[in-house]
Amino acid sequence: MAQRIAENLEEATHPPIRYPWHEWTDGAVWAVRRGEDFYIDPGQFRVTLAVRASRIGKRVRVRVDGDVVKFQFYTPAA
Repeated sequence: MAQRIAENLEEATHPPIRYPWHEWTDGAVWAVRRGEDFYIDPGQFRVTLAVRASRIGKRVRVRVDGDVVKFQFYTPAA
């Protein structure tokens, strides 16, 4: 018997995206990989990081190396 598993194919292909922002914004340097830690284009993920930093009153340093994105959130000097 057929079984409905998702509203759309994209939903069925990737798990729900819930980034661990409480960890990633702790000031440490993180390296995340497309296909494991995020599923969007690395350039778009860079934008996602910048938006999150703005929302929480921080800034973020980002380096993109192929499918790996390295980043560090920090509090700007007053």
